Amino acid sequence: MKNKPTVLTVSFALCIFMLFGLSNISNAKYYTFENVINGAQEVPAVVTGGSGTIKGTYNDVTNLISYNIIFFGLTGTTSAGHFHGPALAGVNAGVQIGYSGFPLSVTNGTYTSTSTLTAAQETQLIGGMWYANIHTSFKPGGEIRGQINMLPVSLNLATLIEGLLVTIDNNNGGHFTLRDTLKVYLRNSTSPYAVADSAKVYFSNSGNSNPVFDNVNPSLSYYIQINHRNSIDTWSKSPVSLLYGSILYNFILAANKAFGDNLKNVYGCYCLYSGDTNKDAIIDASDLSDIDNNLDVTGYVKQDLNGDDYVDASDLNICDNNQSVQSATP
Repeated sequence: MKNKPTVLTVSFALCIFMLFGLSNISNAKYYTFENVINGAQEVPAVVTGGSGTIKGTYNDVTNLISYNIIFFGLTGTTSAGHFHGPALAGVNAGVQIGYSGFPLSVTNGTYTSTSTLTAAQETQLIGGMWYANIHTSFKPGGEIRGQINMLPVSLNLATLIEGLLVTIDNNNGGHFTLRDTLKVYLRNSTSPYAVADSAKVYFSNSGNSNPVFDNVNPSLSYYIQINHRNSIDTWSKSPVSLLYGSILYNFILAANKAFGDNLKNVYGCYCLYSGDTNKDAIIDASDLSDIDNNLDVTGYVKQDLNGDDYVDASDLNICDNNQSVQSATP
């Protein structure tokens, strides 16, 4: 009996760790970068045919930077590689982290590694105060260099809402929509498809928007879920990778851009179905009743499907034509 409190205490401590420790990991902020490395960024500038790229991610909870370097065409052969800082572009600084195992005595190559940063190094990195530097026999102080600048994890998103689509000009490849707000969710790629992050956007007259996400891991892929105030929620066909900056996803192009082909073809433009005013994931009699009970109401209300600030028979007609349409999800 005397040992039981100890067991309970350990179990309780484990639960606390799982709740708070795992929560901290899931709330990590991820940063990405993709930068050019060349001689022009060296101080002073180096004339060389050598160049390359550095791509990577940084996790502010694990403090882990992961990166891949590709370089080619160097005038000299490699002698070392490092992260240097703190320094802005145009300024030199000392070594922060050496590239252990970097390929030596070559003019072309690739290198992949990870490093754990201190708090001070994290601040410098996120602030754009680090640069990658490859040293060679031609230029021992550095033949090619690249400043590390973080990229936001974002989407270049294109969506249309059926009821808000005003004009279509297929001959000129154009369309015009009334503007409105969307909530864009990123969901995990495996069941139960939990929400990883979300962003609210106000799309343009062409249906374009650029949601930015702070709490996703750019090395993973996510389903995109589009939520609009009176339309059927629509998911991307499959999980999408957000690695390295802004990724284009265009729901307008084809029905198969949505999970279950759940988009409506309006003269060649594919739109979210309008009419789910009560947001229960199906357009049915309850939505018709909601619109009917609000006829002649004016202003920005969810029952106004076509965005003319007036609830009338045209809104009922849109809803009626979409009866039984429902959300399609993995």
